[in-house]
Parts: sequence; structure tokens; C-alpha cells
Amino acid sequence: MPSRTARSPTSSATRRPASLSRRLQSAHESPRLYHSLSQKNNSVLSLAACDQHIYSASQGDDVLVWDKTTFTLKTTLKGHTASVLALEYAPDKRWLFSASGDSSIRVWSTETFRLLFVLSPYGDTDSGDLFSLSWSPSLSTIYLGCQNTSLQWFTFTPDILQCVEKHACGSLPPQLGLNPMSLGTAILEASLASGTATPRQAHRFFDSYPRYQRRPADLNARNSARDSYPSSPSNGAPTPPSIDDTCLSSQPVQVPLAHLQVPQTNVIWSAHYGYVYCMALLPSIREGSDDPPVNDSEELRLVTGSGDATVKVWSLSSTGPSLQHTIECGQGAVLALVVRGDTVYAGCQDGYVKIWDLETRTLVRSIIVVEIWDVDPPSHSGEDPYSITEGTPSPMTSGDHTNPLVLATFKGTHTQRKNRRVLFYGHYDVIPAPTTGWSSDPFSLYALNGYLYGRGITDNKGPIMAVACAAASLLQKRALDLDLVMVIEGEEESGSGGFSETVKKHQDLIGPIDAILVSNSTWISEDSPCITYGLRGVIHCQVQISNKGADLHSGVDGGATAEPMVDMVKLLGSLIDQKKVVAIPGFYDNVRPLGDDEKQLYKVLSGVTQTPASSLSAKWREPSLTIHDIEVSGPRYSTVIPATVKSRISLRIVPDQDLNHIATSLQEYLQAEFKALQSPNSLEININHKADWWLGNLTDPWFTTLEGAIRDEWGVEPLRIREGGSIPSVPYLEKEFGCHALHLPLGQSSDQAHLPNERMSVQNLQKGKSVVERFLLGIAKVATED
Repeated sequence: MPSRTARSPTSSATRRPASLSRRLQSAHESPRLYHSLSQKNNSVLSLAACDQHIYSASQGDDVLVWDKTTFTLKTTLKGHTASVLALEYAPDKRWLFSASGDSSIRVWSTETFRLLFVLSPYGDTDSGDLFSLSWSPSLSTIYLGCQNTSLQWFTFTPDILQCVEKHACGSLPPQLGLNPMSLGTAILEASLASGTATPRQAHRFFDSYPRYQRRPADLNARNSARDSYPSSPSNGAPTPPSIDDTCLSSQPVQVPLAHLQVPQTNVIWSAHYGYVYCMALLPSIREGSDDPPVNDSEELRLVTGSGDATVKVWSLSSTGPSLQHTIECGQGAVLALVVRGDTVYAGCQDGYVKIWDLETRTLVRSIIVVEIWDVDPPSHSGEDPYSITEGTPSPMTSGDHTNPLVLATFKGTHTQRKNRRVLFYGHYDVIPAPTTGWSSDPFSLYALNGYLYGRGITDNKGPIMAVACAAASLLQKRALDLDLVMVIEGEEESGSGGFSETVKKHQDLIGPIDAILVSNSTWISEDSPCITYGLRGVIHCQVQISNKGADLHSGVDGGATAEPMVDMVKLLGSLIDQKKVVAIPGFYDNVRPLGDDEKQLYKVLSGVTQTPASSLSAKWREPSLTIHDIEVSGPRYSTVIPATVKSRISLRIVPDQDLNHIATSLQEYLQAEFKALQSPNSLEININHKADWWLGNLTDPWFTTLEGAIRDEWGVEPLRIREGGSIPSVPYLEKEFGCHALHLPLGQSSDQAHLPNERMSVQNLQKGKSVVERFLLGIAKVATED
């Protein structure tokens, strides 16, 4: 590649650089992968985009419409009967043109996704596959490049446009009432009865096998995604086969407003000596172009690229294209074109991108594409203009062998009134990721079809970022009228070792707190926002029975020794009966009874989750006992009598059970039952971990403000739910700071927390950020009114 010509600082600052000396992309400006969209089992053949949507043309005959904000599939445009080879967006009309191997162009409204027209080229199926499209707003003309080497165009006259406006909300009458001559020689037919274009017949030239094979022309010869379709018995219309693609939403084939056809006068035969693969309008009207808006007096040009290895430049007028210049690109077909200003970038089959300056008609550069770039996040130099903390977030050591806590504070606007202070608690540690079951690297963030994949994205890094971004956004807008303190720990998944001690030690740095916000769980369904108001507590206990001797052989000592395993089985079997009732004395004494309001709530939630209300109650508000495993000393052979047997059990407790009392009762019960066995073996009981239950205050103004923020953002009433799991830090922080806690779940029920392919919806993150913003603004307003 030739080196750039050196320029003086003065000249480069006073005039726009010429095309030959435009700044190339710096080595430090590597592209960053933002998101991936995947249409399963179907190649992507073309792309287009508008402000709200991304459109991907499918080898499977359809056009997929993706939401540009959430990256989720919004709808699927059906009707083509062969691969969709080209897309073109008309921003002035808000239309989408799709061209296909079925020799038809479909025109869609990007506001309603209604099919407006089916446009056929002149010669119908003799034109072959339609490879390229380009739209001219000033001429209201669509240009199409055909497989039969012709360049064709169709102009949407005022009569047609009025027809669209008049009938956009309903069906066309049998007769349009328009003078066909006012549309040139375009054919306007009544709405199609079948709602789909007829698959074109096999072309004797384009779809033929080599002559020596002596085989007739066949549609399978032309890269079609579908075979010939059998006719339905009712109306003779083709019946497309089903596509095994979970990404495609099922949408009915639509009936167009009318059928249009390119007139014979709008064809340039043999525009190239090869297929017309690509084209571009100059000046460019595409999103992202730095060309100035097109004015009526400016010359319009069309650039076309072909399999004959040439690029042709055409002058455009209302009478049609006129050839200005032909550019020879050497060997290989021209497969892609992009224009910026007077510069044309031609992607060629020989692996080169050839850059031409149209003003001088000279080749500026040839760039060989020989490798895939490694995409790395750019390094940041310089300070962020918006400081979100006083200095950098502060790590707080929690022990010699534990991960530190991170403390960060977003300080709101200072007023004469003391700011309220909200403490957000989250955790950055994760559980290990299995080596199998993941579709991507679990420790590299991967974006696909509206979801972010990676270990910890939903538990709990995604919600942490949503809260931090909400506070930063308000701070940037000078709208943060309270202080948000973030305490992020690194030991939550392993028992929060050292957490309480570290919080006590650094309480002066954290300061006084008025409320606690947590976001560390998921909804009970895919599309129903929730607010959590209760968690069960937990007691983890390890039980060990041993004879303090060596392992024995069952064939030698079986029957002559008191086996620890037999004692363990009897002891564990005494904990719970056949009706799942825990046998510990007084275990259920303080459990709150189920009230009428809660019964009604469970009835509603049962309908949402299709789960019996009794099952929800058992998981959320009733205590339980679980036996997790049994471990033995020595090898796990069928002939070994283990000398030591260990088991882990846990209790889930609920309001108003006393955590310490239940733990003590468990130990006392085990000791009494073991003593009754009169075994010579020894018993050891260790309580490894305890966490209290938590129940929110549903009438608290903090809770009602958060609930209102969810309602206002999502437009529906959030479901009030409880959870069977435990978050030890929530009840601890409530007691430590003497205030209420709030729990805002942001994940969906399918987020796979702790499992392979853990993910989180982009939409949930975006709306979660907005919910937190609304909540912080609402609480600050309530504080001002008090």
C-alpha cells in the first residue's frame, strides 16, 4: 500500500483532505463488536436499516425485522418464493424494497410492515435473479440490477403514491379507477388472491446445467432456498414448506395493494456483460453518509458493478440512466459497492477493495483483504468528563483469602436540605462455569439476538451496571438529588465471608443510609415484570459419624461392627416423614399463617406461571429441609465399610422463625436421635452458614415508589413475588443500618443463572436502568415534599 503524502499542519487544518490523503483508520481504533443477530439455518444475503429497525434478507425466502434498540426479532416479512438477494430502504417514503431470486420485488411499509406492491421486472422471469437495488428519492425511482445483465427502473408516479395513501388502511377495490397510461405502461392489477408471487419458471439459460449433462433447466440449478412448491388443492397457489428455524416468527403471507410491472421503455439491455451484482446512488442517501443532502439542481449518478469486472457510472434523469464512464477493475466480479462523496469503494471477487476517485477517474488504492481482525476494546486515555465518584471506587479488604468489597458513591446535588442516601448492594463474583454446554466463551461477553451471554451477566453484573448507569445518567443531567452508595462484594456465591465484619469496619465511609436497594434475581416468567418482597432464610449444617478407626472389608468385618453409614441413614431418615413434615420439635410454631390477600395473590401468580398455588406457597413462604449429599471415607467400592460418613443438610426458614433458635433446635434434635441409637460411633455437627429471612414492607413509601417506577416504565402492574432462595446480606444490611430493603429483579425466568449460556435481555437492562432512574427521581421528590 502506498504511503500517505505528508502535509503541513496549516494546510490540513484549513482545507478538507483530498481523497488520496484522507486519514486511514488508526491501529488504536479497532472496530468493536456491539451485538450479533442470528437467523438459524439461513444465510444472510443482504442488510438494510432505518432509525428503528434492522432488516436482514434470508436465504430462506424471508425478510427478518429486528428491533434496533433491543436487538430482538420483531416480525418476519413473508411472500417471496426464493432467496431474498437485495434490500433497499427508502427513507423519504419509509418503504423497504426486497428483491428476490423469484424475479419479483416487494415493497413494504416500514411503519405498518404491510405489503404495498409486488413489482415485476420487464420480461418477468426472463430477467432471472434480481441482485441489486437502489432508490432515488428525488426521482421517486427504484433501479434494479438483473441476472440477464439488464438495468431496469420503475418510477412511482403521483397517481401511485396517492393510491398508497388512499388505500394504506384497507383493501383495494377490484378496479383502481386510474388511467393506466398515466402510469407509463405499468400494469396495475387487483389484489392478488393468493397473496404470494408465483415462483418463476426455470430459465433455459440461467437455470440450465452444462450442455454435456443433457439435463433440462431446473430451479435447483440457481441457489434457491426452496424447491418447487406443490399447489394447494383449494386455489392452486404454491404452498411453501415449513422452515426449521426457531428464530423466525410465524407471519401470514400478505396480499399486496397492487401488482406493478416495469415498462419495456425502462430497460437498458446488456447494461453490463455480466450479472449486475451491486449498485449505489451518488450522492449517497444512506444512513451514516457524510454527503450533503441532495438538492434538485445537483446531478444524480448511479454506480453499478458487475460480473464482467467493471464499474459503470450512469447519469440519472427522469428519462432514465445515461452511461458516463466505465471503470475496469481487472480480474474478478465486482460484488459490492459503497460511495462516499466522489469516492467509490468496489469490493471485488479477487479479494481486493479498489478505491476510485470519480472526479479524476483514477484508482486511488487497492486494499487486499487477507485476514480477520482481532477485535479488542480500545484503551482509554484521559479523564472521564463526568465523575461518578469522589475519585476512583475504593476497594475494602475483607480478609487475607477473600475478594475485596468495592465502595463507590454517586453524590447528588447539594441543597440546604440533607440528601437522602440509598445503598445499593450487589456482587461481582460468580460461580465456576462448566467446560461443556456453553455456545460461547463464558468469560467473554457475547451479544446475540437481543441477549448478552456470559457468566455473571444476570447474576449479578448486568443489574449492577444498570443501576450504575442510571445514577451516572442522572448525575450527567444534574438531576440526581440524592446520594447513591454502591457496595459490591466479591464473596456472595461462597457465603459472604468477611462481609459483615468489613461493613462494620468501614461504616464511616459508607455513611448513614435511608434505604437499601438490591437487584439479584429474576422474574417468574418471560414477560411479566416483578417486584420481590420476601426471601427465605437458610441454615447449612454438616453432620459426621465415624468410628475413629480404619475402613473395613464387608466380607471380613460385615455384621461384626457398628457401621457409621447405617447410623447416618437412620439419623437422616428421622428428620422428615413421608408427608414432608420436618420432625424437629417446634419447627412450625412461629410460621405466619397464610392470609386472604396472599391467597388471592398466589391465585393470580398461579395463572401466570401455570404452577399450582400450593407449589408456589411451598417454595416461597413455608419452611423446608433438604438432604444434599453423603460422602464416605476411602474408595467407593461395594466391599468397603467406610469408617467416616459425612452429610450436608440445609433448612429454609420463613417469617417469623428465629434463625438462632432453629439452628440450636436442629443440633439438639440430631444429638437426641443419635443418642437413642446407642451407637459406639461418634457424632459431630457443624453449622457452616446462617442467613435470616427477609420480608419487605408493602406499605412503605420506598416500596410504593419503586413499584410505581416499574409500572410507569413497563406499562403494566408488576407482580408481587417472594422467592425460596436466600440473600444473606439483605437482612443483615437492614439490621445494620436500621432501614428497609427493596428488591428489584431485572432478569427473566430463562436467564440461566448459574447454568451454561447464562444470559440477560438487552431490553431488560435498558428498562431496568430507566426504572432505577424513575425510582431515584421519585424518592428525591418525596423527600422534598416531606
